[in-house]
Amino acid sequence: MRKLKQQIVTSLVLLGLILGGFSVARAAPIFGSDVDQITPQEQGIKRLFDDLKGSGIAQEKNLTELVFKYINFALPYLALIAFVGLVYAGFLYVTNFGVEEQLTKAKRILVWSIVGIILVIASYTIVNFFTSELVTSLNQ
Repeated sequence: MRKLKQQIVTSLVLLGLILGGFSVARAAPIFGSDVDQITPQEQGIKRLFDDLKGSGIAQEKNLTELVFKYINFALPYLALIAFVGLVYAGFLYVTNFGVEEQLTKAKRILVWSIVGIILVIASYTIVNFFTSELVTSLNQ
């Protein structure tokens, strides 16, 4: 139980750091009008986008939009993996034939599949909130 609590706290801390990074990235535009005040990190990001221009990979205006694009691409596949985990756990649960180890394994897979589905739904909600019209209109 203690290990589960540590994993949940670690996940929440990492989620907070990631969301904090996204909010900082949204607050500061990467490509400003003052060329003299561009930091080395912004110059590197600009060079990356210049190199990827025309490749079809990065057509977004900033790094945040690119990250959100890939997150939205990956979420359905993660949900599918969690669903397959649910089906597999159900199969193990039904076919355990009184073997306690298989029943324990099925319960563990079931719990983590449900946690995975909850995380996918929460991630989808968070990404859609930060890319919604409300947030984009507040940043302008």
